[in-house]
Parts: sequence; C-alpha cells; structure tokens
Amino acid sequence: MKPQPYAQAAQTVLMIRPKFFGFNHQTAGTNIFQNFFDNQTDVSKKAVMEFDRFVALLQKNKIDVIVINDQDFNITPDAVFPNNWFSTHHDGKVILYPLLAANRRLEVRPEIFKILMYKYNYPMPDFKNYTDLENEGLFLEGTGSLVFDHANKIAYANISSRTSRTVIEPVCRLLNYEPVTFYATSSDDDEIYHTNVLLTVAENFAVICAESIITEKSKKTVVDRLASTGHEIILITYNQVEAFAGNMLQVRNKKGELVTIMSQKAYDCLEEQQLKAISKHSKILPVSIPVIERVGGGSVRCMMAEIFLPKTPALKKKPKAEKV
Repeated sequence: MKPQPYAQAAQTVLMIRPKFFGFNHQTAGTNIFQNFFDNQTDVSKKAVMEFDRFVALLQKNKIDVIVINDQDFNITPDAVFPNNWFSTHHDGKVILYPLLAANRRLEVRPEIFKILMYKYNYPMPDFKNYTDLENEGLFLEGTGSLVFDHANKIAYANISSRTSRTVIEPVCRLLNYEPVTFYATSSDDDEIYHTNVLLTVAENFAVICAESIITEKSKKTVVDRLASTGHEIILITYNQVEAFAGNMLQVRNKKGELVTIMSQKAYDCLEEQQLKAISKHSKILPVSIPVIERVGGGSVRCMMAEIFLPKTPALKKKPKAEKV
C-alpha cells in the first residue's frame, strides 16, 4: 500500500506568550521590517495584549493552541516568534536550528517538549540539533528560512544571511525532502531575511511574491514546482510583502475546517480577487497585531509553531510540574 502523504495543515500550534518583547537591535541589521520605538515598556505591554487577543481568536475559531510562557530569567525580545528555533515533524522528529542573533539563541528551550509530553500526551521527540553550526557562522532559522510542502516533501528556501545553503542540505537529507532554493530581494534590492515573508504554501494554494526572485530561471523553477504539485498560484507584490501578505499559515481546526490565518494588515492590503482565490480553498482569519509587526518585523505565521508530532496515550503517572 502506498504511504499516505504528510498533512500540510497542522491541527495544533504552539505559541510563546512574550515577557520582554521589544525592538531587537541584534536582528535589525538583517530585518528591514523592524521599526524602533523609544518606549519599550509600553511596546511590551501592547504586545502581550495583542498576543492574548490572538490566542482568544484562535480558540474562538476552534483552533487548538498550546500557550507557553516566556522565560523570567533571559531577556528575549523575539521569543514571540518560536517558529525560528524549532520545527516538528510527522515522524516524531524535532529539529533545533542555528540562529544568527546571539540573544535569539536564548529562546531555544528543548525542555518545552517535556511539557508537551506530560501535559499534552505527545511523545518525547527524536531531536536533531544543528545549533552548534552557529559557531561556524552558519544559520537556518526554522520555518522562517524553510517553507515546507510536507505533502510533497519539498523545502523552499530563500538564501540569505539567516539561511545558509550549507545547512539546508543536511536538513533536507534528514527529512528526505527536496530542496528548492533561490535568491530574493526587496524592491530596494535589500535581502529578504526569511522565506516565509514572501511565500506561503497551503494545502491547495501558494501565495508568492515571484517578482522578488532575482533570476528568471529561479522564478520559473519555483512557480512551476508549486503549480506542478497542485497549488493555485496567488501572486503578491512587493508592497504586499511589506504588509506581511506572504506571512500566512493555514491550519485545520477541531471541526476539520481549513483556516488561513493572516494579519489584519495583510488582509487589508490584498485585492478582492486575491482574497477570493484564498477563500475558495480555506476560511480566512485576520488578526490585528500592529505593534508586534511594526516593532518585531514579523507577523502571524512567525508567531505559530506547528505541532505535527503524533499523539500518544495519556501517561498514568505525571512527574512534578515543569517550570515554563
């Protein structure tokens, strides 16, 4: 019997409730979407409010979300974006990724998976840790750098200072995924730091800023690969990328419905025919997170780490509660 393809839309997402959210000076040099605000205390409070509203909206729409609190003892301004330091996989693997900014490396918390095991009945995963590559100046920032097409076992990656081809290759060998790599820039010819800023791969459609891919050959390769795997191509512009229209995530809720989550800013910038194209395949759920987007330089997709790990039967005996 032919094995079933991996599900593209996760049924559970994990989110980190921020404690020290703010402008990260260590990432600003490679993230053109960040904007500095003087009052960091006010920014942090507003980010928590946006986060809590986001979680409540997901729950209202029957989307399973696991919320973990940020650490008390490390200053981690970007902890609200957990998808950059780990990814989970259908076969029980968890990959830990090498991050460019030193203060982002403090976000890596493998102990969170003990919480998932004891509280949520997930297995202890098979870890593959690539974080040592940081010492060699090699980086790959999770599902920011890699946009996975799980059903077709493809990993799309825009090569940048945060996305090293040298790391993509072993990760794809580990997963038995085909790498599709390219170079993309903004309208001002600045590098686009993460692939998921310009590309979303859902179950039956793909949102892509094809004009950002710098060579015609690569552009054709990427678009053709997406089309050949059954995705309706929805093209977005540079201006829409700047409004985070490429930074979406499709999930499946508890009713079995596909839901595509995007920010309100992204939703507002999309044209009617683009929204209609997405709506053919999926319910659209806009979320307002203006402070997180403006200061953090990331949007809703970055805030949600998909949990693809298979569930296990509930444990009879639970250990002492883990600190989160």
